[in-house]
Amino acid sequence: MRALEAGADDFLTKPVDGSELKARVQSLLKVKAYNDHMLRYQEELKAEVSRQTEALSAALQKLEAASLDTIYRLSRAAEFRDSDTGAHIERVSHYAAAVARRMAEPHEFTQMLLYAVPMHDVGKIAIPDRILLKPGKLNPDEWRIMQKHAEIGAAILSNADSNCFKRPKPLPGPHHEKWDGTGYPRGLRAEAIPLVGRITAVVDVFDALCSKRPYRKPLPMEQPLEIIRNGRNQHFDPGCWTRF
Repeated sequence: MRALEAGADDFLTKPVDGSELKARVQSLLKVKAYNDHMLRYQEELKAEVSRQTEALSAALQKLEAASLDTIYRLSRAAEFRDSDTGAHIERVSHYAAAVARRMAEPHEFTQMLLYAVPMHDVGKIAIPDRILLKPGKLNPDEWRIMQKHAEIGAAILSNADSNCFKRPKPLPGPHHEKWDGTGYPRGLRAEAIPLVGRITAVVDVFDALCSKRPYRKPLPMEQPLEIIRNGRNQHFDPGCWTRF
């Protein structure tokens, strides 16, 4: 018993019979060969699983890239009438994800922003050109029509199957809410505004101010940063600003 507990596979009692010894050794060699085979098989199986996992991961990354590219292109189609907003949706998408990472938000939430934020202004597809592309300031009636793009966008993305558009529901619109409650479409205040909206509000305004628009030239980067800094606690969530 002590020998078996110490790791012996078998034992013979004295006096040892030569035939029995040979039979026992042959049997143990077969067991050893089988164990070696199983160990090699397990190692080969692990290696194959690793290769398949890497291949699946690469395929998934390609699929995610293709999906994101499709979202960007569809978002551009929605804003095709304004050529200056094409690159805007891509920049805002990556800005929002970067801010979420600096806020230590979960990876899943960060990825959701990357895919969902490009659709934040999809409702503008229904806004007339005379308003969307107007070089001057909008009058009160025009501004009321422009504000409707948030509700239109929410309607476009309603009942979506993708988690990207379900989780920040309603996606279009919260980025027009303001920290002090003076925004639209619902007049939400402070943390009642979904985090996706609070983050998007900061990056959307920043990129818009840095970009050319029908009604003005792009501003030097220092000015947008100053405008956003001065707007914290009124327009912007101060928590999002400090991570911007």
